[in-house]
Amino acid sequence: MQYERAAGAAGPPAGTQRLALLVIKPVPVPELGGDPVPHIVRRLAAAGIECRVATTQPNQPAAALVREALACGPPPDLVVAAGGDGTHGPVAAALAEASAGATSHGDSDAGPAENTQPGARTVPLALIPLGTFNNFARSLGIPRQIDAALDVIAAGHSRAVDAGRVNGRLFFEVAGAGWDATLFPAGESLKRGNVAGMLTAVRSIFRFQAGEIVLLLDGARRVASRTPTVVVANGPYFGSSFAVAPTSRLDDGLLTVTLFEGFGKADLLAYFASVAEGHARPDPRVVSHRAARVEVLSPPTLPAHADGEPIGSLATAFEAVPRALTIFTPLPQPPSAALRSTARWSIAQPTGSREAQGATPSGPVTPEAEGIAGDAVTTGTPRPGSQTMRWKVPPRPAPDADAERTDR
Repeated sequence: MQYERAAGAAGPPAGTQRLALLVIKPVPVPELGGDPVPHIVRRLAAAGIECRVATTQPNQPAAALVREALACGPPPDLVVAAGGDGTHGPVAAALAEASAGATSHGDSDAGPAENTQPGARTVPLALIPLGTFNNFARSLGIPRQIDAALDVIAAGHSRAVDAGRVNGRLFFEVAGAGWDATLFPAGESLKRGNVAGMLTAVRSIFRFQAGEIVLLLDGARRVASRTPTVVVANGPYFGSSFAVAPTSRLDDGLLTVTLFEGFGKADLLAYFASVAEGHARPDPRVVSHRAARVEVLSPPTLPAHADGEPIGSLATAFEAVPRALTIFTPLPQPPSAALRSTARWSIAQPTGSREAQGATPSGPVTPEAEGIAGDAVTTGTPRPGSQTMRWKVPPRPAPDADAERTDR
Protein backbone atom coordinates (compact mmCIF):
# COMPACT_ATOMS: atom_id res chain seq x y z
CA MET A 1 0.00 0.00 0.00
CA GLN A 2 1.34 3.39 -0.98
CA TYR A 3 0.36 6.89 0.03
CA GLU A 4 -1.70 8.39 -2.77
CA ARG A 5 -2.45 11.92 -3.76
CA ALA A 6 -5.13 12.74 -6.29
CA ALA A 7 -3.86 14.37 -9.46
CA GLY A 8 -4.34 18.11 -9.37
CA ALA A 9 -5.32 18.22 -5.69
CA ALA A 10 -4.21 21.40 -3.98
CA GLY A 11 -2.78 21.06 -0.52
CA PRO A 12 -0.14 22.36 1.88
CA PRO A 13 3.53 22.33 0.88
CA ALA A 14 5.36 19.01 0.86
CA GLY A 15 6.53 17.96 4.29
CA THR A 16 3.58 19.49 6.11
CA GLN A 17 1.02 16.83 5.25
CA ARG A 18 -0.43 14.36 7.69
CA LEU A 19 -0.53 10.72 6.63
CA ALA A 20 -3.76 8.72 6.89
CA LEU A 21 -4.72 5.12 6.44
CA LEU A 22 -8.05 5.08 4.59
CA VAL A 23 -9.85 1.79 5.28
CA ILE A 24 -12.83 1.56 2.98
CA LYS A 25 -15.45 -1.01 2.13
CA PRO A 26 -15.90 -1.07 -1.65
CA VAL A 27 -19.46 0.18 -2.05
CA PRO A 28 -20.62 2.31 -5.00
CA VAL A 29 -21.74 5.86 -4.35
CA PRO A 30 -23.77 6.99 -7.39
CA GLU A 31 -23.53 10.69 -6.60
CA LEU A 32 -19.73 10.39 -6.81
CA GLY A 33 -19.75 8.40 -10.03
CA GLY A 34 -19.50 5.00 -8.36
CA ASP A 35 -16.12 4.66 -6.65
CA PRO A 36 -15.86 7.20 -3.79
CA VAL A 37 -12.10 6.76 -3.25
CA PRO A 38 -10.83 9.40 -5.72
CA HIS A 39 -13.16 12.03 -4.27
CA ILE A 40 -12.24 11.19 -0.68
CA VAL A 41 -8.51 11.18 -1.45
CA ARG A 42 -8.79 14.51 -3.29
CA ARG A 43 -10.73 16.20 -0.48
CA LEU A 44 -8.34 14.94 2.20
CA ALA A 45 -5.31 16.01 0.16
CA ALA A 46 -6.76 19.52 -0.03
CA ALA A 47 -6.84 19.46 3.78
CA GLY A 48 -3.21 18.40 3.97
CA ILE A 49 -3.83 14.68 4.47
CA GLU A 50 -2.27 12.09 2.17
CA CYS A 51 -3.90 8.67 2.10
CA ARG A 52 -2.77 5.10 1.98
CA VAL A 53 -5.85 3.26 0.72
CA ALA A 54 -6.72 -0.18 2.08
CA THR A 55 -9.85 -1.83 0.70
CA THR A 56 -11.60 -4.48 2.77
CA GLN A 57 -12.03 -7.92 1.24
CA PRO A 58 -13.47 -11.19 2.57
CA ASN A 59 -9.93 -12.34 3.37
CA GLN A 60 -8.80 -8.87 4.49
CA PRO A 61 -11.24 -7.56 7.10
CA ALA A 62 -11.04 -4.00 8.33
CA ALA A 63 -9.44 -4.78 11.70
CA ALA A 64 -6.68 -6.85 10.09
CA LEU A 65 -5.82 -3.99 7.72
CA VAL A 66 -5.46 -1.60 10.66
CA ARG A 67 -3.31 -4.00 12.67
CA GLU A 68 -1.06 -4.58 9.68
CA ALA A 69 -0.62 -0.86 9.10
CA LEU A 70 0.23 -0.21 12.75
CA ALA A 71 2.70 -3.09 12.88
CA CYS A 72 4.56 -2.27 9.66
CA GLY A 73 6.62 0.89 9.72
CA PRO A 74 5.73 4.20 11.32
CA PRO A 75 2.04 4.47 12.20
CA PRO A 76 -0.18 6.90 10.29
CA ASP A 77 -1.22 10.18 11.86
CA LEU A 78 -4.86 9.12 11.68
CA VAL A 79 -7.06 6.31 10.40
CA VAL A 80 -10.12 7.08 8.29
CA ALA A 81 -12.82 4.36 8.20
CA ALA A 82 -15.27 4.67 5.30
CA GLY A 83 -18.19 2.26 5.42
CA GLY A 84 -21.00 1.36 7.78
CA ASP A 85 -21.01 0.02 11.33
CA GLY A 86 -19.58 -3.27 10.07
CA THR A 87 -16.46 -1.32 9.08
CA HIS A 88 -16.42 1.44 11.70
CA GLY A 89 -16.69 -0.90 14.70
CA PRO A 90 -13.82 -3.27 13.86
CA VAL A 91 -11.52 -0.38 12.90
CA ALA A 92 -12.34 1.40 16.16
CA ALA A 93 -11.72 -1.78 18.14
CA ALA A 94 -8.36 -2.37 16.47
CA LEU A 95 -7.24 1.19 17.25
CA ALA A 96 -8.52 1.00 20.83
CA GLU A 97 -6.67 -2.28 21.38
CA ALA A 98 -3.50 -0.73 19.98
CA SER A 99 -3.92 2.26 22.28
CA ALA A 100 -4.43 -0.02 25.27
CA GLY A 101 -1.25 -1.83 24.34
CA ALA A 102 0.61 1.48 24.32
CA THR A 103 -0.58 2.54 27.77
CA SER A 104 1.44 1.89 30.87
CA HIS A 105 0.02 -0.28 33.61
CA GLY A 106 0.42 2.20 36.43
CA ASP A 107 -3.11 3.66 36.26
CA SER A 108 -5.80 1.55 34.68
CA ASP A 109 -8.29 4.42 34.90
CA ALA A 110 -6.25 6.79 32.77
CA GLY A 111 -7.10 7.20 29.12
CA PRO A 112 -4.65 6.07 26.44
CA ALA A 113 -3.74 9.62 25.50
CA GLU A 114 -2.91 10.48 29.09
CA ASN A 115 -0.79 7.57 30.23
CA THR A 116 1.33 6.16 27.44
CA GLN A 117 4.73 4.58 27.42
CA PRO A 118 7.65 6.82 26.38
CA GLY A 119 7.61 7.29 22.62
CA ALA A 120 4.18 5.69 22.20
CA ARG A 121 1.28 7.63 20.76
CA THR A 122 -2.30 6.87 20.00
CA VAL A 123 -3.76 7.14 16.51
CA PRO A 124 -7.09 8.97 16.20
CA LEU A 125 -9.99 7.74 14.10
CA ALA A 126 -12.20 9.54 11.61
CA LEU A 127 -15.46 8.12 10.25
CA ILE A 128 -17.08 8.54 6.83
CA PRO A 129 -20.59 7.01 6.82
CA LEU A 130 -21.23 4.84 3.75
CA GLY A 131 -23.58 2.29 5.32
CA THR A 132 -27.33 2.17 5.65
CA PHE A 133 -27.74 3.09 9.32
CA ASN A 134 -24.31 4.23 10.58
CA ASN A 135 -25.21 3.99 14.27
CA PHE A 136 -21.73 4.71 15.63
CA ALA A 137 -21.27 7.80 13.47
CA ARG A 138 -24.77 9.00 14.26
CA SER A 139 -24.12 8.67 17.99
CA LEU A 140 -21.15 11.02 17.56
CA GLY A 141 -23.06 13.56 15.50
CA ILE A 142 -21.07 12.86 12.33
CA PRO A 143 -23.08 13.90 9.24
CA ARG A 144 -24.34 11.27 6.81
CA GLN A 145 -23.29 13.38 3.81
CA ILE A 146 -19.81 12.41 2.64
CA ASP A 147 -18.54 15.95 2.06
CA ALA A 148 -19.88 17.10 5.44
CA ALA A 149 -18.10 14.17 7.13
CA LEU A 150 -14.90 15.14 5.30
CA ASP A 151 -15.32 18.70 6.60
CA VAL A 152 -15.33 17.27 10.14
CA ILE A 153 -11.98 15.59 9.48
CA ALA A 154 -10.51 18.76 7.97
CA ALA A 155 -11.63 20.82 10.98
CA GLY A 156 -9.53 18.58 13.24
CA HIS A 157 -11.71 18.62 16.38
CA SER A 158 -11.45 15.36 18.33
CA ARG A 159 -12.66 13.87 21.59
CA ALA A 160 -12.11 10.74 23.65
CA VAL A 161 -14.91 8.17 23.62
CA ASP A 162 -15.64 5.05 25.64
CA ALA A 163 -16.03 1.45 24.59
CA GLY A 164 -17.52 -1.58 26.28
CA ARG A 165 -15.88 -4.97 26.73
CA VAL A 166 -17.32 -8.47 27.13
CA ASN A 167 -15.73 -11.88 26.57
CA GLY A 168 -12.57 -10.04 25.58
CA ARG A 169 -14.38 -8.20 22.75
CA LEU A 170 -14.76 -4.45 22.50
CA PHE A 171 -18.09 -2.96 21.42
CA PHE A 172 -19.14 0.60 20.66
CA GLU A 173 -22.89 0.25 20.14
CA VAL A 174 -24.68 -2.44 22.14
CA ALA A 175 -23.93 -5.85 23.61
CA GLY A 176 -26.31 -8.20 25.33
CA ALA A 177 -27.06 -11.61 26.76
CA GLY A 178 -30.18 -13.71 26.59
CA TRP A 179 -32.80 -14.37 23.99
CA ASP A 180 -31.91 -11.57 21.57
CA ALA A 181 -28.40 -13.03 21.24
CA THR A 182 -29.93 -16.21 19.78
CA LEU A 183 -31.29 -14.18 16.86
CA PHE A 184 -27.91 -13.13 15.47
CA PRO A 185 -26.51 -16.58 14.49
CA ALA A 186 -29.58 -17.13 12.31
CA GLY A 187 -28.95 -13.85 10.50
CA GLU A 188 -25.26 -14.59 10.05
CA SER A 189 -26.00 -18.06 8.66
CA LEU A 190 -28.59 -16.62 6.31
CA LYS A 191 -26.10 -14.06 4.97
CA ARG A 192 -23.54 -16.81 4.35
CA GLY A 193 -26.07 -19.16 2.73
CA ASN A 194 -25.52 -21.73 5.49
CA VAL A 195 -28.96 -23.36 5.59
CA ALA A 196 -28.01 -25.99 8.17
CA GLY A 197 -26.55 -23.35 10.47
CA MET A 198 -29.62 -21.19 10.06
CA LEU A 199 -31.95 -24.07 10.99
CA THR A 200 -29.85 -24.84 14.06
CA ALA A 201 -30.00 -21.21 15.11
CA VAL A 202 -33.77 -21.05 14.55
CA ARG A 203 -34.25 -24.08 16.79
CA SER A 204 -32.20 -22.32 19.49
CA ILE A 205 -34.44 -19.26 19.18
CA PHE A 206 -37.58 -21.26 19.89
CA ARG A 207 -36.00 -23.47 22.57
CA PHE A 208 -34.66 -20.60 24.63
CA GLN A 209 -36.47 -20.38 27.97
CA ALA A 210 -36.41 -17.10 29.84
CA GLY A 211 -36.12 -17.16 33.62
CA GLU A 212 -34.93 -14.86 36.35
CA ILE A 213 -31.67 -13.10 35.62
CA VAL A 214 -29.64 -11.73 38.54
CA LEU A 215 -27.15 -8.93 37.93
CA LEU A 216 -24.48 -7.34 40.10
CA LEU A 217 -23.87 -3.68 39.21
CA ASP A 218 -20.46 -2.22 40.03
CA GLY A 219 -19.85 -5.00 42.53
CA ALA A 220 -22.32 -3.49 44.98
CA ARG A 221 -25.92 -3.67 43.84
CA ARG A 222 -27.93 -6.80 43.00
CA VAL A 223 -30.78 -6.55 40.51
CA ALA A 224 -33.10 -9.48 39.76
CA SER A 225 -35.49 -9.47 36.82
CA ARG A 226 -37.60 -11.94 34.88
CA THR A 227 -36.37 -10.55 31.60
CA PRO A 228 -35.76 -12.51 28.42
CA THR A 229 -32.67 -10.48 27.63
CA VAL A 230 -30.17 -8.01 29.07
CA VAL A 231 -29.28 -5.12 26.76
CA VAL A 232 -26.01 -3.37 27.63
CA ALA A 233 -25.51 -0.17 25.65
CA ASN A 234 -22.44 2.00 25.18
CA GLY A 235 -24.24 4.36 22.79
CA PRO A 236 -27.87 5.21 22.03
CA TYR A 237 -28.42 3.47 18.67
CA PHE A 238 -28.36 -0.12 17.50
CA GLY A 239 -29.56 -2.35 14.68
CA SER A 240 -31.74 -0.50 12.20
CA SER A 241 -30.81 2.76 13.95
CA PHE A 242 -33.44 2.54 16.65
CA ALA A 243 -32.81 4.24 19.97
CA VAL A 244 -32.44 1.24 22.27
CA ALA A 245 -30.83 3.44 24.97
CA PRO A 246 -31.60 7.02 23.92
CA THR A 247 -29.77 8.83 26.71
CA SER A 248 -26.58 6.75 26.65
CA ARG A 249 -23.44 8.80 26.24
CA LEU A 250 -20.13 7.76 24.77
CA ASP A 251 -18.03 9.76 27.21
CA ASP A 252 -19.40 9.18 30.73
CA GLY A 253 -17.56 5.96 31.62
CA LEU A 254 -20.85 4.10 32.13
CA LEU A 255 -22.93 1.47 30.37
CA THR A 256 -26.73 1.55 30.17
CA VAL A 257 -28.41 -1.74 31.16
CA THR A 258 -31.99 -2.24 30.00
CA LEU A 259 -34.26 -5.01 31.33
CA PHE A 260 -37.69 -6.07 30.11
CA GLU A 261 -39.51 -7.30 33.21
CA GLY A 262 -42.08 -10.00 32.46
CA PHE A 263 -41.75 -9.72 28.66
CA GLY A 264 -42.31 -12.79 26.54
CA LYS A 265 -40.57 -13.32 23.22
CA ALA A 266 -43.48 -11.86 21.26
CA ASP A 267 -43.62 -8.87 23.64
CA LEU A 268 -39.95 -8.17 23.12
CA LEU A 269 -40.15 -8.38 19.34
CA ALA A 270 -43.19 -6.10 19.33
CA TYR A 271 -41.43 -3.59 21.58
CA PHE A 272 -38.29 -3.53 19.43
CA ALA A 273 -40.43 -3.08 16.33
CA SER A 274 -42.30 -0.17 17.89
CA VAL A 275 -39.03 1.49 18.91
CA ALA A 276 -37.61 1.00 15.42
CA GLU A 277 -40.68 2.62 13.89
CA GLY A 278 -40.61 5.49 16.38
CA HIS A 279 -43.99 4.92 18.05
CA ALA A 280 -43.05 3.09 21.25
CA ARG A 281 -45.15 4.02 24.25
CA PRO A 282 -43.85 4.32 27.81
CA ASP A 283 -43.83 0.90 29.43
CA PRO A 284 -43.17 0.64 33.18
CA ARG A 285 -41.79 -2.87 32.65
CA VAL A 286 -38.81 -1.48 30.72
CA VAL A 287 -36.23 -0.49 33.35
CA SER A 288 -32.72 0.86 32.82
CA HIS A 289 -29.71 1.17 35.11
CA ARG A 290 -26.27 2.64 34.66
CA ALA A 291 -23.04 1.09 35.83
CA ALA A 292 -19.41 0.74 34.83
CA ARG A 293 -19.44 -3.03 35.42
CA VAL A 294 -22.34 -5.43 34.90
CA GLU A 295 -21.94 -9.02 36.06
CA VAL A 296 -24.55 -11.70 35.39
CA LEU A 297 -24.66 -13.85 38.54
CA SER A 298 -27.30 -16.25 37.26
CA PRO A 299 -28.09 -18.18 35.19
CA PRO A 300 -24.53 -19.44 34.78
CA THR A 301 -24.58 -19.44 30.97
CA LEU A 302 -26.38 -17.19 28.53
CA PRO A 303 -25.81 -16.66 24.80
CA ALA A 304 -24.21 -13.27 24.20
CA HIS A 305 -23.40 -10.84 21.41
CA ALA A 306 -21.27 -7.72 20.96
CA ASP A 307 -22.44 -5.17 18.37
CA GLY A 308 -24.62 -7.86 16.84
CA GLU A 309 -21.80 -10.40 16.46
CA PRO A 310 -22.37 -13.73 18.28
CA ILE A 311 -19.65 -14.32 20.89
CA GLY A 312 -20.80 -17.62 22.37
CA SER A 313 -21.84 -18.05 25.98
CA LEU A 314 -21.33 -15.15 28.34
CA ALA A 315 -18.05 -15.76 30.17
CA THR A 316 -17.16 -12.36 31.66
CA ALA A 317 -18.79 -9.24 33.03
CA PHE A 318 -19.70 -6.33 30.77
CA GLU A 319 -17.26 -3.50 31.51
CA ALA A 320 -16.97 0.10 30.40
CA VAL A 321 -13.59 1.09 28.95
CA PRO A 322 -13.34 4.85 29.51
CA ARG A 323 -11.53 6.99 26.93
CA ALA A 324 -10.75 3.96 24.81
CA LEU A 325 -10.37 5.88 21.58
CA THR A 326 -9.80 9.38 20.20
CA ILE A 327 -12.13 10.25 17.34
CA PHE A 328 -12.78 13.23 15.09
CA THR A 329 -16.21 14.72 15.78
CA PRO A 330 -18.05 17.94 15.02
CA LEU A 331 -17.82 20.77 17.49
CA PRO A 332 -20.42 20.36 20.26
CA GLN A 333 -23.91 21.45 19.25
CA PRO A 334 -27.05 22.08 21.34
CA PRO A 335 -28.67 18.72 22.14
CA SER A 336 -31.46 17.49 19.93
CA ALA A 337 -34.96 17.64 21.34
CA ALA A 338 -35.81 14.48 19.42
CA LEU A 339 -33.90 11.99 21.56
CA ARG A 340 -36.19 10.38 24.12
CA SER A 341 -36.39 7.23 26.24
CA THR A 342 -39.31 5.07 27.33
CA ALA A 343 -37.50 3.44 30.23
CA ARG A 344 -37.54 3.89 33.99
CA TRP A 345 -34.08 4.79 35.24
CA SER A 346 -31.78 4.22 38.17
CA ILE A 347 -28.07 4.84 38.43
CA ALA A 348 -25.49 2.84 40.33
CA GLN A 349 -22.92 5.33 41.63
CA PRO A 350 -20.23 3.48 43.55
CA THR A 351 -17.36 5.36 45.11
CA GLY A 352 -14.66 5.94 42.51
CA SER A 353 -17.01 5.94 39.53
CA ARG A 354 -16.65 8.72 36.99
CA GLU A 355 -20.00 10.09 38.14
CA ALA A 356 -18.92 10.12 41.76
CA GLN A 357 -15.77 11.95 40.72
CA GLY A 358 -17.76 14.64 38.97
CA ALA A 359 -17.36 13.53 35.35
CA THR A 360 -21.13 13.78 34.99
CA PRO A 361 -23.74 15.25 37.31
CA SER A 362 -24.76 13.02 40.19
CA GLY A 363 -28.21 12.88 41.75
CA PRO A 364 -31.49 12.54 39.92
CA VAL A 365 -31.33 12.04 36.18
CA THR A 366 -32.82 15.05 34.44
CA PRO A 367 -32.98 16.12 30.80
CA GLU A 368 -30.33 18.74 31.58
CA ALA A 369 -28.04 16.20 33.26
CA GLU A 370 -28.34 13.96 30.23
CA GLY A 371 -27.76 16.75 27.75
CA ILE A 372 -31.31 16.25 26.47
CA ALA A 373 -33.66 19.07 25.63
CA GLY A 374 -37.42 18.83 26.02
CA ASP A 375 -40.07 18.04 28.59
CA ALA A 376 -39.86 15.00 30.85
CA VAL A 377 -42.73 13.40 32.68
CA THR A 378 -41.42 12.15 35.99
CA THR A 379 -43.14 9.95 38.52
CA GLY A 380 -42.29 9.32 42.13
CA THR A 381 -40.20 11.40 44.49
CA PRO A 382 -36.78 12.33 43.09
CA ARG A 383 -33.90 11.01 45.14
CA PRO A 384 -30.16 10.82 44.56
CA GLY A 385 -29.28 8.11 42.09
CA SER A 386 -32.78 7.30 40.96
CA GLN A 387 -35.64 8.89 39.10
CA THR A 388 -38.40 7.52 36.94
CA MET A 389 -38.53 9.11 33.52
CA ARG A 390 -40.73 8.60 30.49
CA TRP A 391 -39.92 9.88 27.06
CA LYS A 392 -41.01 9.47 23.50
CA VAL A 393 -38.69 7.59 21.16
CA PRO A 394 -37.45 9.26 17.96
CA PRO A 395 -38.28 7.70 14.59
CA ARG A 396 -35.36 5.99 12.91
CA PRO A 397 -33.90 7.78 9.90
CA ALA A 398 -34.86 6.60 6.44
CA PRO A 399 -32.07 4.51 4.88
CA ASP A 400 -30.14 5.98 1.98
CA ALA A 401 -31.70 5.64 -1.42
CA ASP A 402 -28.56 3.83 -2.50
CA ALA A 403 -29.64 0.24 -1.94
CA GLU A 404 -26.10 -1.02 -2.55
CA ARG A 405 -24.88 0.26 0.82
CA THR A 406 -25.38 -2.80 2.96
CA ASP A 407 -22.60 -2.38 5.52
CA ARG A 408 -25.22 -1.69 8.25
